[in-house]
Amino acid sequence: MFTATDAKSIAEREGYKLNSEPLAEKKHFVATATKDGQTFKIDIHKDGDIVEDRPFEAATAKKLAADNGYGLTSDLRPEKKHFVATGTKNGMTYELDIHRDGSIKEHAVFSAAQAMKIAADDGYAVIAEPRREKKHFQLLGKKDGKFFAFDAHRDGSLKALREVDKKDPTWGSSL
Repeated sequence: MFTATDAKSIAEREGYKLNSEPLAEKKHFVATATKDGQTFKIDIHKDGDIVEDRPFEAATAKKLAADNGYGLTSDLRPEKKHFVATGTKNGMTYELDIHRDGSIKEHAVFSAAQAMKIAADDGYAVIAEPRREKKHFQLLGKKDGKFFAFDAHRDGSLKALREVDKKDPTWGSSL
């Protein structure tokens, strides 16, 4: 049986200094390690094969943004495979998805005021401060005498989630 101790021995034999304990995956172990002054995420296989993948760190994401002409105006927020931040370029403000491969995807900034306007245009009276989610805002509104929780998206669409009453754990205290 291939154990974490075995994986650690293989990595150390190959010159890696482990920064984390090896964690079991289906067919190998994963760890963070340093070798030759660089930090890597490594996959350690039973046959002694080690696959390196340099972690995508905040400093790298900041450098990518700067190299592409963006000035970051918010802290980086880590996602599973990229970082998200707000930045400016040529006088315009964008929400940025900064990827490990060097690509940056721009999104027009979507504000709470814009989300509230979308709701108002659809006949809702917004009665609580919008809550920012990853790519939309969640709002509480009143329409036809009933209260609803809904999402407002940057494309102008609304998605009704549910009718809300005072017992609602998220919005009840706002009624």
